[in-house]
Amino acid sequence: MGGGAWGWLSRNSRAALHLRGMARTLCALHLPWRITKDAHLTRKYSTRNKVQLLKTIAKKDKGRVLDYGAGTGYFLKAVKKSGWSIYGVEPDNSARKIAEETTGTKIASSLDDLKTKNKKLDVITMWHVLEHIHDINQVFIQLKSLL
Repeated sequence: MGGGAWGWLSRNSRAALHLRGMARTLCALHLPWRITKDAHLTRKYSTRNKVQLLKTIAKKDKGRVLDYGAGTGYFLKAVKKSGWSIYGVEPDNSARKIAEETTGTKIASSLDDLKTKNKKLDVITMWHVLEHIHDINQVFIQLKSLL
């Protein structure tokens, strides 16, 4: 039987699973500050680029934006800081609560609950949302009516 320890592990899946679990535990115990720090840096960089993309596509520095699938509101917070009027839709209760705290703005749970004061929006964003929409045709019809 060759292969040393790796050969033994590949033949003994229970031991391999145990060691993988230990490795995950060690990473979680010793590296969370690094993962958290990297996640914040990535979010900050990504959000800044999204705000710049918004301004470029809209061809204006300020306006009215809806983030459909607002998540925890970090994109809307950055857009608001740039001087835009913000609106958000987030169906998940926990994420919506965080988004409202993050942005200081009421976030709707659905398009039906959205209050735009009968004014048209300049831009609608959807970051990582399409795969979560059940009736995409109906949602797009509703969104189009807001532009």
